[in-house]
Amino acid sequence: MPAKRELERMSFYRVPLTIKVWGPLYASSPTSAVGIAAALSRNMPTEAQVAFREAVGEEIRPLGEIKDEMKEAAARGTEEAKGATTVFRRDEKGPYLHSNYLKGHLREGAETLSRAINFWGFQSFVTRTVWVTPQKIWLDPAGIKTVTTYFAPEVRLSTGVTVRQPTEKITEYVESPSLKWILYLLADPRWSRDLLEELVSYGAMRGLGPGRGLDESKYDFELGELLRVTRKEALERYRDEFREAMGMQAFG
Repeated sequence: MPAKRELERMSFYRVPLTIKVWGPLYASSPTSAVGIAAALSRNMPTEAQVAFREAVGEEIRPLGEIKDEMKEAAARGTEEAKGATTVFRRDEKGPYLHSNYLKGHLREGAETLSRAINFWGFQSFVTRTVWVTPQKIWLDPAGIKTVTTYFAPEVRLSTGVTVRQPTEKITEYVESPSLKWILYLLADPRWSRDLLEELVSYGAMRGLGPGRGLDESKYDFELGELLRVTRKEALERYRDEFREAMGMQAFG
């Protein structure tokens, strides 16, 4: 009879990541009602995803609450950015990048790399095993500029015909920022520094944020070593780094 396997204690890897963007880094939060609705629809989870998240105990925020938060941030951004249609999120301290800006970037890269590196389900793996701190990196308001671009989204007319409608877009951006994050990875055997470097390297080639669609916002990066920490140490460090960042004005 095989010996009973003992459960291992949960632990994490703590990894510093510094990104230096080449040229402009563009904002991604829409200010118009149409833009907010489109952003919500793109990120709407399926019924199955909601059921799973509820089953594992994750708190599900009401859609109306999220929409109100986006409207509040948009209103603040519109006022401070003099009518820009795409802005950086803002709070009482000013404009900032949210940790989801990086988390979404890594998830997108994982989706593409899943087949390339023969890691089926890599995007889901990143979603469930990666945490990013600080939650907010505040940007220097004096360094934020706007640029006007034109794009032609598809619009479906009442007649059923789909046409492209040229639209002006005023977007906030910051020039060549240096951004410092700390990644916490669940110490799953599949994680290695090489795998994480593959993921970030793809992101560097692809570009960070909306600039990737313009073949811009590519970056250099410095990736620290994977420091293994206990569950307790990871939670304490994550909490302390989160609180420290929330109480100080970060770099732009």
